[in-house]
Amino acid sequence: MTVLAAAALAAVPLLSGCRQTVSSFAFTAGDRRVSLYESPARPAGEEGELIPGRDETAFFTLQTPSLVARPGTAFFLRYAGEASGADLVVRTRQVPDSERALSAGEQAEDFPSADAAGTIRVRLPETSLEPREGAPGDETDTEVTLPLREGTVVTGFQLSGGRDQAPVDIRGAGLEVPAASVVISPGLLTIEAGIDYAALDEPGRSATQSFRFGRLGAAYARDAGQVRLTLSYAYDPGLARPPEPVIVTVTGPEERKAFRLAPIPGSHSVDLYTADIGFSPQGLRVASSDPGFSLRRLDVRPFPAEALAENAPIPADFGSILLYDPRWWRQRDFELFSWNLIPGVLVFDFRDYLVQARFMSRFAFFIEKRGYAGRLLANGELLEYHGWNAHDYRPEDLAAFYQKADDERFVLNPEEYRLRDILVANGIIGRLGERWVPGHGAIIGISQSSPYFLRYLLLTHEGFHGVFFTSPEYRADCFKIWDSLSPTEQSFWRLFLSSRDYDSANPYLVVNEFQAYLMQQTLDTVSSRYNGPVVASLERAFPGEAPLLDRLRRAYPNTFHDSAERVEEAVRRAAGVEAGKLVSLVPTLP
Repeated sequence: MTVLAAAALAAVPLLSGCRQTVSSFAFTAGDRRVSLYESPARPAGEEGELIPGRDETAFFTLQTPSLVARPGTAFFLRYAGEASGADLVVRTRQVPDSERALSAGEQAEDFPSADAAGTIRVRLPETSLEPREGAPGDETDTEVTLPLREGTVVTGFQLSGGRDQAPVDIRGAGLEVPAASVVISPGLLTIEAGIDYAALDEPGRSATQSFRFGRLGAAYARDAGQVRLTLSYAYDPGLARPPEPVIVTVTGPEERKAFRLAPIPGSHSVDLYTADIGFSPQGLRVASSDPGFSLRRLDVRPFPAEALAENAPIPADFGSILLYDPRWWRQRDFELFSWNLIPGVLVFDFRDYLVQARFMSRFAFFIEKRGYAGRLLANGELLEYHGWNAHDYRPEDLAAFYQKADDERFVLNPEEYRLRDILVANGIIGRLGERWVPGHGAIIGISQSSPYFLRYLLLTHEGFHGVFFTSPEYRADCFKIWDSLSPTEQSFWRLFLSSRDYDSANPYLVVNEFQAYLMQQTLDTVSSRYNGPVVASLERAFPGEAPLLDRLRRAYPNTFHDSAERVEEAVRRAAGVEAGKLVSLVPTLP
């Protein structure tokens, strides 16, 4: 006996060729309970057979067919066990349009389509679904929800096919208007309170998946303010070279905005917020013909950012951070994010360079600046100098900074104490007795004063510092690559970094900046950048170093590309990313 059939038959004894009343679970439609009959799966070609040749549960028939009378109503099936890869099969018929009033704005393509026999088939995902929070039954219960068009009449259902695993125990079924988080197959779409309904894959277009979220309730709009869309995907770049673009299009009542998604190999997620999109989203379309790309899950949820815990970051892709409208910030001077690729890396986006300086410039001089490292400069001294346009710091240096301030009873800016609270709350530094000690992660800072293209470059550069800080394997590889360079090549990099006011006597800092400057642009542009304008600018600024630069050109003409290629290989192993490609979401034409 097949696995799924065994599960159903174990619950209720069946008489061959007969149908029996189901008592092991209930079918509910609102506050009404509908009686069910259970019939065995039928041989191929006989009436009632749905998908021949595959494992099946019995077929469940409603004694009284149930009408979908309200927009947003969905069929739900709750079960325990593993049903990955099975089909949820729902038998339906339609009330003629002449006998019902169409809902305003209803479109047939927003809903699953039935075949000629009135059957809707939906493939359950090839991954385990997360249990619905607060669902009846034990903690292994899974609820799958199928949105149905108003006017649909449900007459029966069945589970068919799936993996040969533990029996599936059906715990409940029925019709409901989702009021809490539910899961919809096959797109693994979750909807939370305040969003009326959603639809499934666009019929007949395997490369495109479309979803509609429906209308947002007034209470939701008032209480939440924002919507958060989280796209979880899997990507195997080996299946397509060059990779095909993935276009994510978000629609509102009258608006439309598109983004190009550059997927990162492996399983990842990206977030889009109302603050990124510019309007409250009501639909989304993901289109890609890349065989290596698959959308695994789409989460749609209210996002009242103000409800986050104090000092908690907003999870975001670098692309989301670059687009996030400051009008949605939780405080006037900055917003705090965590990088979705490495959540332990916090990203500060400051209102302008002045605000950024009050938070971070003293770090720059204490940790990185040539001639100032290890000193706490007074505010008067800081006003005479420029820190950086963007910042990056590891826990060890941050803890040393605050310990130095305590030891010297140095009075910091209110912003630096505020930053310390954020670092402690997120485990980047902490207290051990009377001392500040490093934790885990890192911080990055950028400013709204920079235009988009510069913010893009700076955030990419700082992001590779984030990888360096948090990946011991990547750091070790970078040091090996640095040690393999000739004295001429190393001397070039020390000269370059000194010209930019870095403390070139700090080996850790030198190797960290070496990899970040190589990785901030794509591999195909690194040679033209450094062999061209960078070397030329050093010749003008340091005429005495002409012999070094000339020797570099003659003896190591490919040094920048070769070094970048080796570093890119290391960062690909460590984080699955490539040179110049840390921003996953970029605005594009629809």
